[in-house]
Amino acid sequence: MFKIIFGFSVLVISIFIYGCDKNNEDNGGTGPIITGQPDTDYTPGEQVTIDMIDGLYNDTSIYTDSLITFYIRLNNNSPYSIEGFTMGFRIFSYQNSATWNNTIGESTGAITLGMIDIPLFINTFSITGANADTVGFGGINIGGTGLQPGFNEHAFTIQIGPIPSSKHGGWICLDTTFYPPGGAWLWSTSGGSIIPDWDGPRWFRIVNPSK
Repeated sequence: MFKIIFGFSVLVISIFIYGCDKNNEDNGGTGPIITGQPDTDYTPGEQVTIDMIDGLYNDTSIYTDSLITFYIRLNNNSPYSIEGFTMGFRIFSYQNSATWNNTIGESTGAITLGMIDIPLFINTFSITGANADTVGFGGINIGGTGLQPGFNEHAFTIQIGPIPSSKHGGWICLDTTFYPPGGAWLWSTSGGSIIPDWDGPRWFRIVNPSK
């Protein structure tokens, strides 16, 4: 019981502390200021990573006129069980060079009620297919097993699109973000709070193969 109360308390307190800091750093949801072409180089993360994408043209480009699905993998390589988490993602275009019809966040089912026994929270904000769309994933464990050390699964998906063919040559980015009211980028574990590694931001050029 102490572990459960401790884990829940750490999550709530840490969300407040880190959430305030992160929110102060946010620049209004328009994405970072970029000069020149976005950098598509990235180092794969160890704990939260995008390692599968439906709708790729190549490793750093995505198709127009197709649904694009990003698969979010959680890898608990810590020695502790994850008892709660909040993870926000935003999808935005570079210099308003892209639009898309919709943004949908979903669970893959890899995190079961036996692990996180309060149903997962999936919250969306500013879903307009332009500027910055935000999807927040959250979960709290009370009586389940938590996400045990060694958990390594595609836990969530984010789907966008289709992007019109007229947006050929534009750019989109998928990155982490704070989401209201207290969605910091945070894992609460049986050993304390962790700010998990992330392999982003991930930049993708938009390609219409006919051009």
